[in-house]
Amino acid sequence: MSTSERYCVSRARDFWPVLVVIPFEDEAQAVSIANDSEYGLAAGIWTQSLSRAHRVAAAIQAGQIYVNDIWLVAWRLRSEV
Repeated sequence: MSTSERYCVSRARDFWPVLVVIPFEDEAQAVSIANDSEYGLAAGIWTQSLSRAHRVAAAIQAGQIYVNDIWLVAWRLRSEV
């Protein structure tokens, strides 16, 4: 499976919450993967390090960036119950 095929779900234009978990080797690769999208509507960062969260959030090109938070997903799930 090619890299582009492997990550196609993370680059699709979906209009509902989608969680995509992609392994990465280092911060630079994680940022590169996150920025490899035409849309960049929202991004999520999960980390124990506040300095890493600030550093990575500054490098990601997205309209909204959530840190250790899934409130949008939780809100959507509650509204469907």
